[in-house]
Amino acid sequence: MAHSLFDRNLRGLAWDDMPEDYLRPLVRRMKDKQFAYDIEITSERDVFIRRFHDDGPWDFVILDVEDTESVKGNPNTSAGIDLAYDIRKENRHIPIIFLTINTESLEHGKLRVSPPVFILGKHADYASIIMRFRNFLNSHDFSRVFIIYGRDRTADGLRSSVIKKIKDMGATPEFIKPENVDSLLLKDLYARMKKSWAFVALCTPDDRVSEEYYQPRQNVLFEMGLAVGIMGSSDRLVVIQKYGNEADQKAELPTDLDGKLHIRYKDNMDEAIARMINKLRNVGVRFDAAL
Repeated sequence: MAHSLFDRNLRGLAWDDMPEDYLRPLVRRMKDKQFAYDIEITSERDVFIRRFHDDGPWDFVILDVEDTESVKGNPNTSAGIDLAYDIRKENRHIPIIFLTINTESLEHGKLRVSPPVFILGKHADYASIIMRFRNFLNSHDFSRVFIIYGRDRTADGLRSSVIKKIKDMGATPEFIKPENVDSLLLKDLYARMKKSWAFVALCTPDDRVSEEYYQPRQNVLFEMGLAVGIMGSSDRLVVIQKYGNEADQKAELPTDLDGKLHIRYKDNMDEAIARMINKLRNVGVRFDAAL
């Protein structure tokens, strides 16, 4: 059974050059309120990087911005941002929370770190910071996967097998029946899809365009485009494309969807679904069960 973010302890790794001033008291207050966060703190950047690489997986990181302690008289004003760049080289999806006095510089163009990113100011009271911290993490449900599908033409059982596998792995599949998409207002469809962390599009040759061209249903193409818009990229969209030797056995896709998360299969559905699970893991989906 899938868990929301607050149903289990989340592991966080934090760097702050002077953690006793604000960060440690904040973490103590979170523990007093029995929030499900296990936050480990270091004041040394090299220790932070080593632990991030070696002691994961981590659910989120907290970073100060300036390092005024390591080099007296010559503070590094972008130390935390540099750490964030290093983090993004290894993990493009982990939430990064900047907890800093100097929020203004981050909010005026200095920050070039890809989302999810959240900026919190140390000047705020602890109760306000804790509430905003929780709301930010709660807005990212890493266990929810939205399934986009059509008629399953030439791929009997694909939809039900994908949904069952995701459930069995301990995540939550979300989907809307194709016949209901047209009746939903765009804002309602957007809201339903936005709850999910990742998307799986099942592309089967449902609609005949010509003698030599079959494509997925229009709702599938539309929802794929909407998913990319919600994410701001195609990074967390996994496309399973049914393929075959004949025109009516393969679903043709727009060329710009032929990305690294693209899975093409002819007959071996189980292999395609196993590859899907691996790709969902790689983009940060949280599964309770072992693969």
